[in-house]
Amino acid sequence: MTTSKFKAYGTFALILSGLLFAGICFFIYTLISVFFFGGHILPKGTLPPFGAILFILVFSFFLVAMFNSWTHYAFNIKIDNDDKTIFFQNIITRQTKLYDFADFDSYFDTYPVTRKGGSYKVLYLIKDKKAEKIITGFYYENIDELQEAISSIKYLGFQKNFSSIARKALFNKPIIDD
Repeated sequence: MTTSKFKAYGTFALILSGLLFAGICFFIYTLISVFFFGGHILPKGTLPPFGAILFILVFSFFLVAMFNSWTHYAFNIKIDNDDKTIFFQNIITRQTKLYDFADFDSYFDTYPVTRKGGSYKVLYLIKDKKAEKIITGFYYENIDELQEAISSIKYLGFQKNFSSIARKALFNKPIIDD
């Protein structure tokens, strides 16, 4: 059985994003209470109501994006090669999902390049030409071990153009061309 191991940096990023999430929630609460219910957290008159609505919408988008990231990428993963199963448990929602290797048509890997010149491996598990699950080396220190554990699933090789693949996966579009 192969179990995922979180990187210290990945864990720190999750904790930091959780604190940022809480801060943005408080900021949105503050804006809503001041401008719509007459609250006294911020001095009134420093931001027009239209500006408050704009900030609320922008920061709400950030909250949705953060929550989406947590629910799609942060999992405890257990791969059992004897039973040919992969168990995913989301670390935020605690929802679990068990897949058989046969549930996936194939998988491939790619490397996004960050602005600081670093990169990490990302594994896309494919079902019906779409990314069913994404395992990112940003969070896991044993990404190569996880890839070795799923080696009996058809491997499509390394894929270039990470940004195009990531956009298609985000909107649940097919990422495998015929």
